[in-house]
Amino acid sequence: MPRKGSIAEVAEGYEAISAADVYSWLIKMSSETFQFNLSEIKKIKELIRNKFRIIVESKDEKQNIILKLILSNNKDSLNLIFYGTGKCLLQGKEGDFFEKISSFLKNSINLTFIKRRDKAKAIEIDESKLYELKECIIGFDEAGKGECIGPMVFGSVLLPKDKLLLFKDLKRDIKTLSLKELNYYCSLLREYKIKYYYEIISSLEITNFPFNLNRLMDNKYINLIRKYSNVVNQNFLLVIDNYNIRDKLQKYLENLKKNKIEFICKSKMDENVTAVKLASIVARQIRLSKMEELNRLNTLYDNKKSISFGKGASNDITGKWLRVFRKSHPSLEFPDFVRKKWSNVKEIEQRYPKKQIELKFLCPNCKEEISKILIYYNPQKKKINYHCSKCNKIIEKDCLRKKFTHIICDTNAYVAGILSKDFNSEKPIFEGCCVIQPFKILDEIETIRLSQKRGAQKELEKLKMFQQSGKIKITTKDYEITDPFDADKKLYDMISKNNGCVLISGDYNVADISHANGAFVFKIINYDPEKNKKQ
Repeated sequence: MPRKGSIAEVAEGYEAISAADVYSWLIKMSSETFQFNLSEIKKIKELIRNKFRIIVESKDEKQNIILKLILSNNKDSLNLIFYGTGKCLLQGKEGDFFEKISSFLKNSINLTFIKRRDKAKAIEIDESKLYELKECIIGFDEAGKGECIGPMVFGSVLLPKDKLLLFKDLKRDIKTLSLKELNYYCSLLREYKIKYYYEIISSLEITNFPFNLNRLMDNKYINLIRKYSNVVNQNFLLVIDNYNIRDKLQKYLENLKKNKIEFICKSKMDENVTAVKLASIVARQIRLSKMEELNRLNTLYDNKKSISFGKGASNDITGKWLRVFRKSHPSLEFPDFVRKKWSNVKEIEQRYPKKQIELKFLCPNCKEEISKILIYYNPQKKKINYHCSKCNKIIEKDCLRKKFTHIICDTNAYVAGILSKDFNSEKPIFEGCCVIQPFKILDEIETIRLSQKRGAQKELEKLKMFQQSGKIKITTKDYEITDPFDADKKLYDMISKNNGCVLISGDYNVADISHANGAFVFKIINYDPEKNKKQ
C-alpha cells in the first residue's frame, strides 16, 4: 500500500497547472528574443527548412503567432515562434543545438538579436515518488498531432507498480524507437495483461472539425479516461502529457479530483513517466502501422522513381509527395488521409491549384454533345458495347479510349463486373484509368445478398490483378461529407469534388441523379438500345 500523503504535498513550492504536480528537479532551459521583418517570413521559413529538420509547423491566431516551428536534431528539440508583432522567440534546452540555431538566426538570416532571457525552469518527474503515493498510474499520450498525413492516435496504459520493472530499460526518448521495437513493447503489454486502450482521429475528421484541434483532443482523452471508470479509484493517478488542454478536459479532470482521483498534466511526461511512455508507444505503434499501409497503397512515381510521404508536417519528402500527387492527378482533391487545413498543404494548393475539368463527349453518329453513355453487355455474344444516350447507336471504342482518367463504380457496377468485361475485350476503353473506391461502397458490398456479394468480390480480385499488371491504378477514399444524409448524395459530392471523374452505375436512380447533378455517367442497362428505344 502507498504511504500516507498527497500529490499536492509532494508538489508544494512549484507553480502548477493543477494541485497534482509532484516532486521535481530543474533542467537548464533558455530563451532568446529577436526582431524580424514580417514581409520576409516565407523566405525565413525556407532558409530554416533547408538547414534544419522541422518536425511540427503551426500557427495560433489567438496568440498572434504567425508561425511556430519545432526543430529537432533527434536528441533535442526546441521552439521557434514568430509573432505578428515582428518578434521572434527561441526556446529550448541549453546546449549545442540551441547555440547552433541561435547562431544561424543571428548570422545566416540576420535577425536582430534583442535579449537573452533568464533561464527558465522546466519540471521533470521523479517517478519513484509517484509510486510511493499511488498503486497505479494511468498514462496518456498521442501520436501524429503535427503531421499532415494520416490519422492521429491516442494511447493510454494502466501500469501497476509491480509491473514497472518490466520496462526499466525503456529509452527516455521513445520517438527514436523503430516499429519493430514498438511492436515488441506492445506485445509485452499483452503478454502481462497490462490494460491499455486507444482512440483514433482520422485526417478527415480533423479536416472537418470546425474548432481548434486541441478541443477535439480533449474529447478523445475524455473518452479514454471513461474506459477506466469501472476500475479507477483514489489509489490511481492520471498522468497526461500536456498539449495545452482546453477547458472541457480541465473541468472533467477537476470533477474527478472531487472524487479524490488526482491527475498530473504537464509537458515532458512522455520522457519521465513510464506509463506515459507506454501510452505513447501504443499510439505510435498503431499510427506507424497505419502509415506503412497508407504508404504501400499510395506510392507515386515521378520519372520512374517511387515517391512516398514522410512523417513530419513540413517534411520535404511529404511535400514532394503532395506536389507529385497534384502533378499526377491535376483534377483531383488530395486524398482524405491528407489534412487539408494544414498550412503546408494549403500552400501547395495555392501554388498548384486543382484544374477544373468539365467532361463532355461529342457523339460521332448524331454529332450531339453528351455526358451519359449506355453500357450493354450481350451475354450470348459475350460482347460489351457502348451506346450514345441520345441516338442509341454504338460508339466505336477508338472514340472513347484514353478519354477518361478516373472512375468511381457503384456496388451494382462491381456486381455486374463491367470493368473486367471491358479489360477482357478488344481495345478496352478504361485501360490506364485510376479507379477510386469509396470505403462506403466496399462496406456495402459486404452487406448485399450472397450471390451478388460473391460476384462483386470476384470483380474486386480481378481489378487487383489488373492493377498488378499495370492496366489500372486503384485508390481508396473516404466520403468528404460527414453530415448525416444519405450515401447516394455523398457519392454525388465525391464525384463533383473529384472533377474529371466518371461514374459507372447499374442503379438507374443513382445514374440519373448523378447525371442531373453534373456527373459524366456510364449507365449499365440490360437491353439492347438499338432494338429497344426505351431509356
